[in-house]
Amino acid sequence: MKTFLALLLSLMLMLRYSSSAQEINLPFFDDFSNDYENWTTHSLTGDDQWHLSGDDGIDGGKCARFYIMTNPPQENNDWLVSNVINTENVSNIAIQFKFLFHGEGIKPEFYYSTSFNGDVSATDWIELDNNFWKNEWSWNDARIEIESPGNSLIFAIRYQSTIENSNYILIDNFRIKAFEPVVVEKAGETNHFEFYSDTPENTDYWIAIKDELEEQYEKYASYWNIPGLNDFITQNTKSKIYLFSRENIKFINEDTPDWKMGFFDYKSESIYLDNSIMQTSSADNNQYYDGLKGLAIHTYAGYAIQLRLDRDGSGNSLPDYFAEGFGLYERGYRPNRDSVIAFKENHPDLLSSNELSAFKSITNTSEKDISVAYIEYQILLCGGYRNCNKWDYGPLPDTWKNFLIYFYTTGDDDVQIKKYDESENFDIYCSARDTMFIDSMKTWLERTRTFYIDSFQMDINVRFPLVIVYDEKTGMDLTGYGDFNGGSGGINISPHNFWGGFDDGYDWLLGHEFGHVFNDLMYCAMPMGFYHEGMANFSGYNVAGGEHFDDRWKIEYVFDYYQNNYNREPTLEEIITNPDVGKPGLEYGIDCYFFGFEFIRYLKREEGFPKIKEFFANGLDFTVFAKSYDDLEQGYIDYLKYLHSQRDYNEPLLTVNGGISIERGGSSVIHASNLDATDQEVSDDKLYFKITTKPTYGHLENIKNPGFSISKFTEKDIKNGVIKYINDSTYATSDYFIFTLTDETWFVDNKRFNITLSTPTAINEFQSDLQNTFSIYPNPVSREFVISFQTKTSGKVNLAIFDVQGKKIATLLNKKLNSGIHSVSVSNSLPAGSVYFCKLVTAEGVLTEKIIVNTK
Repeated sequence: MKTFLALLLSLMLMLRYSSSAQEINLPFFDDFSNDYENWTTHSLTGDDQWHLSGDDGIDGGKCARFYIMTNPPQENNDWLVSNVINTENVSNIAIQFKFLFHGEGIKPEFYYSTSFNGDVSATDWIELDNNFWKNEWSWNDARIEIESPGNSLIFAIRYQSTIENSNYILIDNFRIKAFEPVVVEKAGETNHFEFYSDTPENTDYWIAIKDELEEQYEKYASYWNIPGLNDFITQNTKSKIYLFSRENIKFINEDTPDWKMGFFDYKSESIYLDNSIMQTSSADNNQYYDGLKGLAIHTYAGYAIQLRLDRDGSGNSLPDYFAEGFGLYERGYRPNRDSVIAFKENHPDLLSSNELSAFKSITNTSEKDISVAYIEYQILLCGGYRNCNKWDYGPLPDTWKNFLIYFYTTGDDDVQIKKYDESENFDIYCSARDTMFIDSMKTWLERTRTFYIDSFQMDINVRFPLVIVYDEKTGMDLTGYGDFNGGSGGINISPHNFWGGFDDGYDWLLGHEFGHVFNDLMYCAMPMGFYHEGMANFSGYNVAGGEHFDDRWKIEYVFDYYQNNYNREPTLEEIITNPDVGKPGLEYGIDCYFFGFEFIRYLKREEGFPKIKEFFANGLDFTVFAKSYDDLEQGYIDYLKYLHSQRDYNEPLLTVNGGISIERGGSSVIHASNLDATDQEVSDDKLYFKITTKPTYGHLENIKNPGFSISKFTEKDIKNGVIKYINDSTYATSDYFIFTLTDETWFVDNKRFNITLSTPTAINEFQSDLQNTFSIYPNPVSREFVISFQTKTSGKVNLAIFDVQGKKIATLLNKKLNSGIHSVSVSNSLPAGSVYFCKLVTAEGVLTEKIIVNTK
């Protein structure tokens, strides 16, 4: 009787399914706009949770959705089963659909069967590859091929949930089509690539792109294959490059938009390039991709960063704006300023991640340029290639808005930041006000890179940007920090506003900040604080020279605290982690910069550079060292005590501070009879005069390097007579500078050096004799004007503009000229309705002319 009832139930299910399910012919496409007319749902456990969503689809329409509607979640075993698909006389079929899958529960399963009687538990299902399911809040593509499918198939998606966990699943744009496999021919291969073509006459294409692709691979490997992380591409894996016709491109990915000339499928490690790029010499796409070579770099770039994001656990499928923007940036395309300005005018509010993701067609210049600008923003201001990522939620930060202002929309050359120069391995971005420092910066940056390569045997084969921000406000605007007085990796304050100026510590700053950049290539998770800052300081002092003499008092400060509170010395772990910071007696904590630097110096002395590199590459593994942890710890403590024993206990003494008297426009060497100091512990070359307030109407320079203002000098410089004050004023009667005298341990602050200025004795004769040979035309001046003058003898000539207070605004000329008549053309950027003075200094004397600026 039970057997009869089971057979009867099975027959009823078969009749029910066969009567409701109509056979579907190929090609089949379902966007669920007609509900579940091509599907049936079946629940073996729990309530049926396959619902039809009205507006969650990929284009805002309907889609299939699995979502637990009960609270708390319940156990479910639910099936979404297709009607019968007619595959008679078909050799191959491709199944493609869009899905969004999020949650930590059991992944869905995808099946097919050759028959179905309406009972999913009694059907002989064959499970298909389910590796495509990705847990993320974004739409993804699934593509599965079946060879020799027979006469008919039924497909099913099964999802199981538990009481503890469930997932959220959307299915849309489900399609099945028959196809004949594309016949491809292998064209060639390199170390990391295999090249294929669907057209025999195009099999040589790989020769034109192979070297560039290998260079791109090496570039990304250098950025991303960091100790502590898996390689972004598995070793011995070769990426496949296919050059296909447009027809075959659309066959592989039917959703490829018309504007897109290439795409990648990272699951199959394949990159597809449209061969029409080779015939389109004047098409719009070529201005972006620049031919086959550019398209190959562009498409591989998107593929590579998708693999990197996948490896790092943030591998949401790249939206079009990100893949297109990153690829174009890597190809060498940079945003058009006019189109960025136009876009900003049409989008005055902050862009959100949804608005960026809405760049679906990217067919116009404006969307492409904003996409590339977003990538440029990430690489220049957000941690470079290693941290480049798409923005997932909500409005983009204010730093993005400020980036567009400073880099693109401002019309002020003194504000706009752009790439002005490059060295062998660095790109220099700054405003016009900082171009004078570029050559020195390039030298210091290359020294930093060489230090890491030579010392730690690092393989650094990539370029790095340096962004110079003129002042603290600019730095805060572009980084989002609450203050900005130094640097942050590849972003540094201008020497104009650095505490030490250009020649007092700026080389150390660049060495320190790019030490941070290179530290991140040594180990993926180098801890901030003790190790990161210690290594960065180690880099800075190796680039610039010098050491932490002035910080050795901190050893006594820390050791006294532990002796007074714990009756012992601090441990290495306590120095690293600083657990008692803020407690009475240790309010300032343990300085990670100083103690970290000295720890690296100690390790270098005891174990050497290769072992330091191995220590970091193995995740701070002390077992790589020859000495035990206990021996290293005690050795470091003893080393700190030795450093403290070398501490300087006597402050320097200022013995002479008499000032100087010179004529306006003149100059004078500062001798020991004008300024002098002494120190019991340090030599004259280690006793520094550091300028804290610069002269107002002139500058100091070292006569061995004329023309460059300095902000520090030594007692040795004074005794050698190489420090000169040069006055630039026409009207001032006095000047001064304030300095700190220091031996890098003690500081004697706020000392003033006075400078008395008098009228030059020969100025009147010079003016009356040559007044008619010094002219400004037109005057009042407008947009452009010409300054003409005559010199009777050859010699050095200085031509400069000053405001009414005697402050120099600009130097127009400063070089040796032959005798004769000379002219200088000037583009006016002075404020309208103002008055200035133009000062001419020659071997014959000083001459001035008033400049009146027209009201514009």
